[in-house]
Amino acid sequence: MRILLLLTSVFGLTGGVHTFNRALIKATDDLASDLGLEVTVFSLLDSEVPFQAAADYMSSGHTRYRGFKGNKAEFATATLLAGWQANRVVFGHVNFSSLACGMPKPIKSLVVHGIDVWRALPSLQKLGISQMREILSVSEYTQEALVHFNGMPPVQFRLLPDTLDPFYSRMAD
Repeated sequence: MRILLLLTSVFGLTGGVHTFNRALIKATDDLASDLGLEVTVFSLLDSEVPFQAAADYMSSGHTRYRGFKGNKAEFATATLLAGWQANRVVFGHVNFSSLACGMPKPIKSLVVHGIDVWRALPSLQKLGISQMREILSVSEYTQEALVHFNGMPPVQFRLLPDTLDPFYSRMAD
């Protein structure tokens, strides 16, 4: 099974979304060998992954990473091409949701983090969200806000709260 993770940023910053993204990569990578997964990670804002991070977060040998240095056109093109080959695509930010319209085949999931969906969204993003099998929300409040402002049915939601970095204890030292 081929999984494509579309993320805003992973290794460049230390905020909540970045920590969530690192934990998602680590969890997916941990499952990759046991389940025979091929995982591809695209990060819009990052460039190359630091060597130590690759060893820590992507140790299975089944996860490939590519950073796009903020090049939205290149990211979108690569995403659409990879999306045709993937069995599952995880859209790590609502701003990527419109790309789902160009991928008829894979199972699609969207992660919503907070303030980015606490408003009425543009029509193209709503159309992309309508293509999702599930929406993973980091909080009930975010789920309720998305439904309230955009009329999304709550039955397709799953709660997936923010977490500490998998290597938090090492980072605390």
